[in-house]
Amino acid sequence: SLAIRRKVHGGDNHQEVADTLRSMGAAYASLGDSTRAVEHDDRSLAIRRKLHPQGKNPLAADTALFIVDAHALGLVYHSRGDFSRAREIYERTLATRRRVHGDNHHAVAETQNCLGAVYDSLGDHTRALEHYEGSLTIRRRVHGGDNHKEVANTLINMGAACSSLGDSTAALEHYERSLAIRRKVHGGDNHQEVADTLRSMGAAYASLGDSTRAVEHDDRSLAIRR
Repeated sequence: SLAIRRKVHGGDNHQEVADTLRSMGAAYASLGDSTRAVEHDDRSLAIRRKLHPQGKNPLAADTALFIVDAHALGLVYHSRGDFSRAREIYERTLATRRRVHGDNHHAVAETQNCLGAVYDSLGDHTRALEHYEGSLTIRRRVHGGDNHKEVANTLINMGAACSSLGDSTAALEHYERSLAIRRKVHGGDNHQEVADTLRSMGAAYASLGDSTRAVEHDDRSLAIRR
């Protein structure tokens, strides 16, 4: 398909060529070949940028597919351990999504959450926490409160960042709030995410020197996994 589209359109600079490269990137990613996935995603994104220069018409450049391509590329770079490149892509994607959607949109929250994860991976847990807090604010507004899995996920990330900063008390507060939401969302304790949260709480109690409660939460987590 790629060869035919290049021949039909006289080279690479056409939307259909970019679409095919993007599909190939997704296929390579599903096969676990992140190197070739990134290569094809990069080429697809380069064509889209050439076809839709941002200086001429920002909304033409920032179509939903264009934004998704960039965001997906950030995920691939993050999974490969290239955190600086992932951060660069997410920061550009965040600026684009804010320009297209405004601040109060789930896509903005998603990118802020990803940026937080990248900063965590880079060891900058303070910046990570800032992005998680921004994501949490939007997700609460978008979902009308706390009772949504995305809110719980962000709280978990905030807890992990606090833990990395040595603030186990704050980490525990975030984990407790996440646990309450996950129990409500999943209808009780019998879910992997509940088990994961209990395990994180156990680690926080251990850091605080409360071995009794640490063991209690670890045991409950293990019971659910079994």
